[in-house]
Amino acid sequence: MQIGWTTLQTSPGNYTASQDCPGDGCGDDEFSYAYDGRRIKTWHRGFKDGYEYGNAWTAGTVVGCAIDMDKGEISFYSDGKHMGVAW
Repeated sequence: MQIGWTTLQTSPGNYTASQDCPGDGCGDDEFSYAYDGRRIKTWHRGFKDGYEYGNAWTAGTVVGCAIDMDKGEISFYSDGKHMGVAW
């Protein structure tokens, strides 16, 4: 599961699934940014811009996402703990 932010240009099915990026959700195109706690990485344009980030989530983990429009930064939280700026 990937959670994060999208623009109005993102919509399910907007990204053609491929061997490089099998999904069409948040973080799988150039119009969205996401964090995946199962794979412990960020997502933007599918695998192309992903890197290791954060920590693994488990059942019951509360994940938060924040965007600072003034600074142009996106961050994520795990059980209230800031995991750093992702972008």
